[in-house]
Amino acid sequence: MHKRIRDLREANNYRQIDIAEKLNMSQQQYQKYESGIVTPSINILVSIADLYNVSVDFLLGRTNYKKVVQSEIMSAKNSRLTEYYNRLSLEDQDFIMGKMVELHREHEIKKKKNSKRNIG
Repeated sequence: MHKRIRDLREANNYRQIDIAEKLNMSQQQYQKYESGIVTPSINILVSIADLYNVSVDFLLGRTNYKKVVQSEIMSAKNSRLTEYYNRLSLEDQDFIMGKMVELHREHEIKKKKNSKRNIG
């Protein structure tokens, strides 16, 4: 983890003091994270991840993808939606499905109108 933190700092042309100031700590404290002497708290890890726009998993070496993969986000959303949907009565499920179809149709109509405006 400490190597990734250092590599990100160097790739972004920051000095240790720059990052320490952004994290509201001393340069000596930050240097301990980069050298691996001290493991940052989860709050500090999240702040570092936000600073470089990477995932905490990337910092921890759990993945080589710097950002959270969009399909992972969608998978989590779909799981939640399915869970809530399955808790509904069949009548409510039919109602929700009807609303979804209705919204989709409205969206398609708006999309067609906008594309016609852009052409003409």
